[in-house]
Amino acid sequence: MSSGIRYADIALSLDPENYMAHWTRGQMHKEAGEQEEAVIRFEQARELNPNSVHVRTMLAASLAYLGRYEEAIAHSNFVLSRDKTAYTVLWARGMFHYLAGECDEGLQWFDKIPSVPLVAGRHYSALLVCAGRIDEAREFMARYQAEYPTHTIAREKITEARKMIVPGIADRYIEHLRVAGMAET
Repeated sequence: MSSGIRYADIALSLDPENYMAHWTRGQMHKEAGEQEEAVIRFEQARELNPNSVHVRTMLAASLAYLGRYEEAIAHSNFVLSRDKTAYTVLWARGMFHYLAGECDEGLQWFDKIPSVPLVAGRHYSALLVCAGRIDEAREFMARYQAEYPTHTIAREKITEARKMIVPGIADRYIEHLRVAGMAET
């Protein structure tokens, strides 16, 4: 990640009006769990390119991690108005509702994806557990773990849960992954 930060900073120093450099820097902040900083960078990118679906998608994700669900949904609506089948946005929208504790509504967004991609397995399984559909969650998680055996609870705590800064959400997410059957290490 440090090289990504360095390259984004170089790009910004060479061209401060480059929206993708702001987007990239925002991505680095988002992945580091620095959601407030990520929102600032994504907002700067949006001002430079207000029609970018990539910018709006990542801005929505950071807003959701901050608990600013209505704003996140508004930005995802913008993206969906341009591409109603953007599975990554449907997946993200499902997760926004998961983060807000609206599990059934989150699953409704995943249900709009013609075939939930296996890579979405950890999020989809957590949503299924949240909605009380434990057997389905375990079945999907088993398929996910067979394909991604290094994706464990320990890894999720480092990569995903640290982004969830609203109190209690990361713990709930990790517990749902455990119930779904994700390996600890």
